[in-house]
Amino acid sequence: MLLTDGHSAPMHKALLDTGLGTGYSPITYHEMLGKTAFAAFGLEGVSADDEGRVEVEIFKVLQECAEKGFEKDRVEGVLHQLELSLKHDSAQFGMRLLFGITRGWFDGVDPVESILLKEQIGKLREKLAEGPFFEGLIRKYFLENESRLVFTMRPDPEFEVKLKEREKTKLAERVSVLSEAEKEEVYKEGLALLQVQGESQDVSVLPTLTVDDIPKQEPSYPLIKETKSPRASEGLSTPVLSGKRQDTDVYWRHAATNGITYFKALIPLNGLPSELRPYLSILADALSSLGTKTKSASDFENEILLKTDGIAGSTVVTTNPHGTSIYFPANVDLDVFQEYLGISTACLDQNIPDMYNLLCQFIFETNWDNEAKLSSLIKTSASGLVNSVADSGSRYAALYAGSKLTQAKVLTSSSTFNLKGCS
Repeated sequence: MLLTDGHSAPMHKALLDTGLGTGYSPITYHEMLGKTAFAAFGLEGVSADDEGRVEVEIFKVLQECAEKGFEKDRVEGVLHQLELSLKHDSAQFGMRLLFGITRGWFDGVDPVESILLKEQIGKLREKLAEGPFFEGLIRKYFLENESRLVFTMRPDPEFEVKLKEREKTKLAERVSVLSEAEKEEVYKEGLALLQVQGESQDVSVLPTLTVDDIPKQEPSYPLIKETKSPRASEGLSTPVLSGKRQDTDVYWRHAATNGITYFKALIPLNGLPSELRPYLSILADALSSLGTKTKSASDFENEILLKTDGIAGSTVVTTNPHGTSIYFPANVDLDVFQEYLGISTACLDQNIPDMYNLLCQFIFETNWDNEAKLSSLIKTSASGLVNSVADSGSRYAALYAGSKLTQAKVLTSSSTFNLKGCS
């Protein structure tokens, strides 16, 4: 995380901000395989002339980090994110925990020790207090370790044609060595398999979840509405906006969240010209990537990570928001919709004032003059969107099919897979 995650990461600055590549390759991560681990760094979208530079730049970054270490605020920000992750609760928490310990357990790793993350973070803080820690790990496992693999993958425009030809040739070779009796046997086995597949199966042997096992009513937490006047709150750096001010509806829901406050703002985009809609997703991403007029993208990101779970912008399209509440509308009319710019974050309860201050900077002080960073962001977004089509083809098809039904679906699909807007 310290090396690669976020705009303040050394790898991001050296590899992406310089335009050497359009994004990290899919294998850029740290993987634990029981007691065995490996780390991989890579780029995609690299020009043929720059292929040799990638490995050189990666090791240059590693050498600099081994000599200079990491900024204290960045280290604290990453540790803060790890601590927040311990408090986040979700429906998948148990399964995620189980799958996280399984591989190490099979390899002799104590499963109890592997889930005591709070204690492990405490031990890490003790090692950091003793002196340079990560610097030594980088020297030992990256710079002094010659056991590594370096490879380059280049796209082949005729890949599918060649693949089909190889499959056709391989099938012909397999069939050519079969005798007539063997061919007949294969044919009979195919018929037998077809018959078995057509028979009804005994599903009683499978674990079953019945309707009676599902609670008929979920726990309900009342939604409380307040109307706030448009005045700067005490202690917050809210800028004074020109024009007519309007009251803002604020909705609160009090629930057991393990000491975390979740925040989401929806800014209506009424009257937005249609020609600007393709760029909404870029606008949402840019809010957290360009820094402010007084802070670089790296410094602003470090502040955000120290006090929140990260601040993210998004495009939101809701149908018929004029019901009994914004979450459970009544008399839904799919032809009535509302567009929003969404901003979401979360923080520990004691960091709420800092969260609001950061949100104000996030919304009002973004440095739109940072053209170099914006150009890098657009290229990375375009690369990610192209890859997401390959990884999420079914989702892309569903959104495209849905876009034929209502105008809201058209906007949803265009903001999710908007390749044109990033080109």
